[in-house]
Amino acid sequence: MSHNHPWTAQEERKLIQMRKLKYQAVDIARILGRTKQAVDNKVYLMKSQMKIVSPKSPEAETRSCLKCKDNFLSYGVGNRLCSKCHQSNIDKHDIQYAIGI
Repeated sequence: MSHNHPWTAQEERKLIQMRKLKYQAVDIARILGRTKQAVDNKVYLMKSQMKIVSPKSPEAETRSCLKCKDNFLSYGVGNRLCSKCHQSNIDKHDIQYAIGI
């Protein structure tokens, strides 16, 4: 089982699909080679970033990230960065704020 490596867009898609099919976190973790805690954390993060969307949402579709060009499940036209790039933008802003730029 791998620890502390970034989630790929493919893993995010699989996680979303399995959640829609009502898989339990422990089963998702086993399938993806992650810990249950990693799956729970990712679900929490994706929900907070609105990455887990209703399958009925007409806005939900796979889009290309404007920064890294990876495909990811987007919750709408205003969501154009994958979670990895979105987080790196947040981290960059936090660093700039912390050092007073």
